[in-house]
This record gives sequence, C-alpha cells and structure tokens, in this order.
Amino acid sequence: MHRSMRRFQPAARIVRGLRELGIVGPLTVLGAPGALAQPSALAVHRISAQIHTTTELLGMRIGVRPLSDGRVLVSDPQNSRLLLFDSTLEHATTIADTTIATGKAWGKGLVGLIPFVGDSSLARDVLTKAYVVIDPAGKIARVIPAPARGLVGGEQTLGEAVGYDRADHLLFRAPRPVFLSLLDPDFVGDTLMRGPDTIPILRRNLVTGALDTLALVRAQRTRQAVRRRAEGGASGRSAFNPVASADDWTVLDDGTVAVVKIADYHVDWIRPDRRVTSTGKIPATWVPISAAQKAAMIDTLRVRDSILAAERAESRPAGGTPSAVIEASDLPDFWPPFAAESTVPAPDGTVWVREGRVPSAAGAPVYDVISHEGTLIDRVQVPGGATVAAVGRRTAFLVERANGRSRVIEASIP
Repeated sequence: MHRSMRRFQPAARIVRGLRELGIVGPLTVLGAPGALAQPSALAVHRISAQIHTTTELLGMRIGVRPLSDGRVLVSDPQNSRLLLFDSTLEHATTIADTTIATGKAWGKGLVGLIPFVGDSSLARDVLTKAYVVIDPAGKIARVIPAPARGLVGGEQTLGEAVGYDRADHLLFRAPRPVFLSLLDPDFVGDTLMRGPDTIPILRRNLVTGALDTLALVRAQRTRQAVRRRAEGGASGRSAFNPVASADDWTVLDDGTVAVVKIADYHVDWIRPDRRVTSTGKIPATWVPISAAQKAAMIDTLRVRDSILAAERAESRPAGGTPSAVIEASDLPDFWPPFAAESTVPAPDGTVWVREGRVPSAAGAPVYDVISHEGTLIDRVQVPGGATVAAVGRRTAFLVERANGRSRVIEASIP
C-alpha cells in the first residue's frame, strides 16, 4: 500500500464508522428519523403524466424558460450553448454556441436565464458582464451594458442578476463577501472570519442606473479561514456548512418579489413600489437538531478536512491556508422546513417551494404551493431525481438528472 494511503486509513475508518452508526452521510450528517412532514389535511398530488420530454441529453446545470406559445428556451452552460425548443421539446434551434459553422457566438459564456419583457429573456455575458436581450424569435436583440467599474453599482458590487421586476429594475442577490477585504490593513497571521447574517436584494434601474436595496434576507452562515503573510500575499479557505438554512426569494410575473422566510416559514411579498404584505406561517413540523448531532457534524467535517489537508500537504509541502470548520452556532436549531434556492414562481401568482427534510429521509421531492394570501393550497410530488425548474399555466417543467446528464420534462399538473 502506498505510504500516503496508509496515512489516511485511520481517518477513513472514522468516517466509515460514523456512517454505519447513522450519524453521517457522504457529505452531511444524518439527523432525526423521519421526513419533515406537513401537518396538513392536504393530500400530496403526484406528477407522473409526461406530456413532452427532450430527446437529447443536456448538461447538469441548465436554465429553463417556457414561452407563452409553448416553446422553451434552455441554457446549457456545460455544453456552451443556448437552445430554443419547439412545443414538443423534440426539435431545437441553436441561439448561441461555440461552433464556427453556426456563427452564433457563445463567447466566454452566457449564464442565467431571466424572464424579461413579454416573451423576451436575459442572459449574462460572463466576459463583459453585460446582459443580452433574447427576443421571442430566439434572436439576440440588444445588449444592456454593465455598470462601469469603480462606480456604485458596478459589477463587483452587484454580482449576478436574479430577476426583473417589470418596472425597469434588474434584481440582484449581492455576491458573497470578500473576507480578505474586511481584514484590518495591519493584520498578519491566521484568523477565522464569520460572514454576514444578512445579505441585500439589490435593484438597479435600467433607465437611470440608480441602485438601491429592496430588502435584507437571512444568509447562510459562512466562515472562512484567512491567512495574511508578513512577506506579502494572502489566501482564504471557506468552511463547508452541511445544513443550508437561509431565506429564499423569487420574482413573480407581475414583478412582485416573494421572500420565503426561514425563521418561521412565511412569505413576504414585496411589490415594485416597495409595498410589503406578509402571509401567516406555513404549516410545518419542525424537527430539532440536537447538540450531539451538531457535534457529530463538526467532528466529521474536521476528519474530512484533515484528510484533505494531508493530501494538499503531500502535493504542496510548503503549506497553505489552514482549514476552516464551522462552529455549533453556525448550525440552526431545526432542520430547515424548505430546501435552499428551490422557490419557483407560477403564472397564477403562487410560489412553489420544495419541502425540506432531514438527510436520513427518503422519497421523491414534494413542493408546497403557496397562494398570495399565504395559504398552503396544494402539495405536489415530482419523480425522484427531478426538480421543478419552471411552472406554466397547467404544466410544470421538470429537470431530471442522472449520470451527469439531464433532460427537460413537461408534465401536467394534477
């Protein structure tokens, strides 16, 4: 056996042992038994009837934008292309790719797929940070330039747009903090820094360029180990948090921003004129995370990081940034009632939110359908391995992933 492999055997045995005890899984810690159930009389309706499906396989991380006439725009960044499918999902027209033959330049990449005016859409050019407008015919109609560097609202401040509010504003989720920039200028050495508790939803007026903050949302707890050397140079390494617990948000067809709150599972509705209404609490059974489970998570992460650190030290003996591990205070007291970044808007003004569950729970994903009045009006289950990417008038567009590839399925809503 290779010397380095012998060194890692004790740590690997620890991880295996914890897994056999039901304490940890491949990446996260398994929690209390049973799924996070909804104490509601609403029956779960299963989506099973497929109307159409793509015949060609796509990359893992795709964007789906259904148009009003049944066609579907799909962003496939893994394969460097933007496709417009007909209403059967069988035939696609290439809007942008990297082949010389088509003359449809992908450039360094077009990311994101945001509903814009009518059936037009926005995609971001990662090289220029500008947004291209794709018209309903699948043509790139115009370009919205990025704010100039160094100005308030420049791309370093804004990050990537998430939506458009139909009132001339692009909406942005602020980028993650640059921890090194928060250090005291005279600091030298190692330190463990904690990220902000909240992040803003920013909006930029496309006409005037004015930037303001629409709302603050609770952020996922993050930490980063940072090292600044006396001889110059600095580096950082982020800690992995196995429990994704944060607010989520999306933009409805009328420009209303729906913020799903993690603290007590309710929805704040923020209109473009900044008027806010809030729903009551959505029913959910809150499954606690015990102190012992938190300790097991942290111990498991330390074992994992010690293995990774040993591997890095062998390949780079000079050493680098120390490992970063979360603390118990970074973990919530309850398993989140909904999954992170799962909220999908529907044309009828409802939002679909994927129910959370403890990691030990099996079963296909279930979505809560929440009305603008804050009522849980339906629960819809999708096939295992699928997620809801978009919702139409009477259909849902699912992305099914397997073996590193995915396909789009249009299914009827029960």
